Amino acid sequence: MMWLVFDRLWGTPAAATMKTGLSSTLRLMAQFAREPISDNLPTAIERGYSLRDAIEKGFENVRARADQVLFEFGPSRERSLALRDQIRRWQPQLRVLFVLHISTWNYRVRLPGFDLPDPIHSAQREFDEEFARILEGMANRLDGKPAGAPNNFNNSLQHLEQSVEIYAAAESQTTLAIGLRTYLARNQRIRAVTCALLQEI
Repeated sequence: MMWLVFDRLWGTPAAATMKTGLSSTLRLMAQFAREPISDNLPTAIERGYSLRDAIEKGFENVRARADQVLFEFGPSRERSLALRDQIRRWQPQLRVLFVLHISTWNYRVRLPGFDLPDPIHSAQREFDEEFARILEGMANRLDGKPAGAPNNFNNSLQHLEQSVEIYAAAESQTTLAIGLRTYLARNQRIRAVTCALLQEI
């Protein structure tokens, strides 16, 4: 019965919906990276939580479709299983990126206690924009489209590092300096994971 449902009666192959589901989730992550787009704090918070929920649901839908691929047969089965293995390998890395970006969201929204100096905030926006462009490029590749123009991800991280170091050095061993370096380490981890994924996708 499982074979009959998934291989004969199911409208769209699970492998296809798994792939489009992942590209949609990547585009949602790109939107989240560009937040906040509103200067109104309650609106920004509401939109941020809404996007987070949508991304979580996207990950779960991709996982469910990956399970359904096992019940599909036919000439494209081997290719579908290979794609399934790739996506299952990428999912934990994408979740790491998502969690890391949630941890920088407080700074981007500038919640009380998470306000960055203006030069660092500006450098963070530049870094986030490059990150979003890379995610959209990954989604394009999954959709069979060109990835887009080359990114300036490394340059944007260097700009962020320089901005943080200027303030951290001035503050020496204060709580602010330690907090800024911890905050920077999260962005450095985002870059490392993103670049590893970019090579594969």
